[in-house]
Amino acid sequence: MLERGYEEHTTPRTSPPRLLLAVLVMALTVVGANWAVGRFLDTQGTNLGYVYIAHKWRVLSTLDAPVDWLVLGDSSGSQAFDPQVLHDTTGKTAINLGTIGNFGLSDDLWMLEEYIDRFGPPERVVLIHVYDVWHRSLKPSLIGRIPRPWVLSDQTAERYGFDQEARRDIFLNRYVRLFAERTSLRKSIEYAWLRLTSDDEELADARKKDRALPPEDPELTDSGFVRMCGALPSALKRDSRGHMRFLKKRRPRISKDNREALLSIAKLAQQHGFPVHVINGPLYERLERKPEFHGYFDRQVTMLRTLVEDYPMVHIGPNVLGFDSAHLQNVDHISCDATADYTRWAIGQVLQPAP
Repeated sequence: MLERGYEEHTTPRTSPPRLLLAVLVMALTVVGANWAVGRFLDTQGTNLGYVYIAHKWRVLSTLDAPVDWLVLGDSSGSQAFDPQVLHDTTGKTAINLGTIGNFGLSDDLWMLEEYIDRFGPPERVVLIHVYDVWHRSLKPSLIGRIPRPWVLSDQTAERYGFDQEARRDIFLNRYVRLFAERTSLRKSIEYAWLRLTSDDEELADARKKDRALPPEDPELTDSGFVRMCGALPSALKRDSRGHMRFLKKRRPRISKDNREALLSIAKLAQQHGFPVHVINGPLYERLERKPEFHGYFDRQVTMLRTLVEDYPMVHIGPNVLGFDSAHLQNVDHISCDATADYTRWAIGQVLQPAP
């Protein structure tokens, strides 16, 4: 019917194939967007912990030949142990797969298991951890940052007792980063814009004002070593106060997650016949001299040695190397000008372990 120049007509019905195609396009768009966001956050994100995790698993993935020393641990060791110094000093090869302290020793175990599956046992394993890592428990959602399909498997859920909520969090952190890291994404986009539009002085000023921004951009090397340069006195002072509060309030404890991970590593060492050396990461020398620190640390060493007393291939180092403020970015992260000193010290701790 025509009325006032308009033609009346009905809207065609949507066929099942058209609906299926629309749903498929939407799903592919979401998947593609999450993939792109993930790539961006893994390389340019302001959450350096997540950047380090992605980098270290990438280093392990691209490794095409076995190494002599497999170095694992947290970010203190990631930023302190340089495999090139090891090679120059001893002729031995290594990769540094230290990630972040909130994993504890759990991802040390996962990386070691993958390494053995691919290459067989290494000549030796070195675990570098700061003293305040041992009490920490693993947060399930963090496992979503591991770029491996097994993180969502039933076997993993059973192994670690994950309930449905934990498995959901792992899934979101693994595959829905647009949602799971929306705050980090916003800050990372702001930071990328700052880097494009600001000169060095403006960028340095922005870093000082916003503690969510990285103090500098790390250099991620093919050996896994993370190079960060320049002392950060204000961050060191703030971090030192936090550690003193921790030492005054807490007693040494080894969490269930870390206890089980260390024992699993010890069993692998016994089974395959390689030594494991547990040594402490670098530390602010003023903190290292405090009686509160030694009271805590010495008891911790005793607890660890008691835990692995049935595994003679595991050596718990009782020493700590202190650094002055000119070489520190916080209490346990050294600047690049001190890495050679720490690496040579660590080599000595490994090759001449304390009784």
